[in-house]
Amino acid sequence: MSTCSENAVALPAENDTPAVSAAAALEAKTELVTPVKATNMSLQYTIDFRNNHGGAANYILFYGPPTNDDPADPQVLTYVWISEFIPNQGNLRVIFTTDEYGWCGEVNTTVSNGTVIRAIVSNSKEVTLGTASEPGSTLNMVIQDSVPLLEDGNKPLGQNGSFAVETGTDFTLPNETYMIGTGYRNIDQDQVIPTAAWFANNNITTQITPSQKIYLASSKLPVGAQVNVDTIAQHAAVIDYSVWPSQGYKTAVIEQESNGAYNITYRST
Repeated sequence: MSTCSENAVALPAENDTPAVSAAAALEAKTELVTPVKATNMSLQYTIDFRNNHGGAANYILFYGPPTNDDPADPQVLTYVWISEFIPNQGNLRVIFTTDEYGWCGEVNTTVSNGTVIRAIVSNSKEVTLGTASEPGSTLNMVIQDSVPLLEDGNKPLGQNGSFAVETGTDFTLPNETYMIGTGYRNIDQDQVIPTAAWFANNNITTQITPSQKIYLASSKLPVGAQVNVDTIAQHAAVIDYSVWPSQGYKTAVIEQESNGAYNITYRST
């Protein structure tokens, strides 16, 4: 199995900002549509956002942090999924699916206070979440030539709403090198972007439950930057699409008003 190192993704540091020139800002698209590569099992949803705040701004989308049952209770880091510059009265359309991905990688940089971490993705795999009647995917993380890789497990062990990751004894604790996490396709659908990560525990089967909440907020953070969820979520629009199937929703329409507040309505089409 290849390590996909030629397509490795570096997660930027938190204080990195996207370079947007004045000319690029003037030429910015007022509508960005995400192509969709849906599977037979995935659902397709849409987020339509309009910036009526009175000025141009950069906006980010990020997923809420997933949960896991690792007894070590590792710190879960959350990263920006989409980051786009939107002019005043411009629109952003994101069409996404419920396809979920697990990934693994190695730490590239840790700042002195240990809170902002960058990683290099080794590889990722699409997973199926468990249901009340069918178990979800299992991925095995193995270390080959000091590189972490994900392989398909022999038996599906994912519990309801979760997938499982098994690790062995091919790395030692304390582990400050190898990370596992969740991810989603980027806006061009050509790459899996890590949206959350934590340090892997060894010789354990971990149940990972991805979040089904998406946050939209004004921020200059680029794709892959670490998000302080507790701070940014207080000033963000929140879309919880876990309840959409039962309520018949397929689209969330978000408008940021002149006072900065987000108005959210839902549609069935």
